[in-house]
Amino acid sequence: MNKKFMMGLFAIYTLATSAGTAWGWDGDQQLGQQLDEIVVTAQRPVSQPLNAVTLSADALDLRRHATSDTADLLRNVPGVGLQGAGGISSLPVIHGLADDRVRTQVDGMSLMAACPNHMNPALSYIDPSQVGRINVYAGITPVSVGGDSLGGTIQIESATPVFAAPGQGNLISGQVGAFYRGNGNVLGAYLGTSWANEKLNLTYTGSTVSADNYKAGGDFKPSGPAAADRGWIAGDEVGSSAFEAINQSLGIAYKEDKHLFTAKVDIQNIPYEGFPSQRMDMTENNNALVNLGYTGQYEWGLLEARGYYQKDPS
Repeated sequence: MNKKFMMGLFAIYTLATSAGTAWGWDGDQQLGQQLDEIVVTAQRPVSQPLNAVTLSADALDLRRHATSDTADLLRNVPGVGLQGAGGISSLPVIHGLADDRVRTQVDGMSLMAACPNHMNPALSYIDPSQVGRINVYAGITPVSVGGDSLGGTIQIESATPVFAAPGQGNLISGQVGAFYRGNGNVLGAYLGTSWANEKLNLTYTGSTVSADNYKAGGDFKPSGPAAADRGWIAGDEVGSSAFEAINQSLGIAYKEDKHLFTAKVDIQNIPYEGFPSQRMDMTENNNALVNLGYTGQYEWGLLEARGYYQKDPS
């Protein structure tokens, strides 16, 4: 036989013998010790869309009493800024784009700012005390959220209705609070109460807030008379920054197995709201919203449906 061929066979035999010895092989029988089964348990990571931020109820509790403007709850979200306006009517800005370029949803309703000057932005229709969760998509928005999101998308959700556990009987809960902020003499209060059994939930929430003109860090203009019959305004006082707002909400929810039906009526009254950046204020502004929703879990997926009606602010 060819000498080179014989040397190749010898080399292959040598390598096979060495490998078998190193791994504990004796012919075709494995002598290595077999490890016991090891089970590793861990929490499944929560997928988060790109550029998405979620503010839970715990995170929102830290800011509820510091502001009466729901948009201000977004102040520390990366990529989001605020365009100041009235006391409860700031416009969110995402990467420099604001107003109609940012899709804004309140409890699934795609609301738009009213008034030619957009003095009624979508986030002004809900009080900070009623917000249970906020989702912000700063830029890229999932198709499931909807289109018309050139700048991004903001989703505001009220607190989820809570039902009694099986055999628990009736469940009654509530919360009440009040606050005062010195700059502008801001005084407010809120109330929330609910009754529920295993299938039905009834919830009422109400809030009120009023404020005088706030003060700047120092004089930025000469002191003098304000508008006709409006008294005197100090050099450090920001004129037309006072406001008052009253919000009320009544909701009903019904749960049957994996199906949830909700109905909600929101009523808002703003006796007055000043706008330092505009040559007009808002008085006796009223708004009403009716919101119907359905969520059902099926074998093939989740189905959500919603219908709503908004009475134009007047």
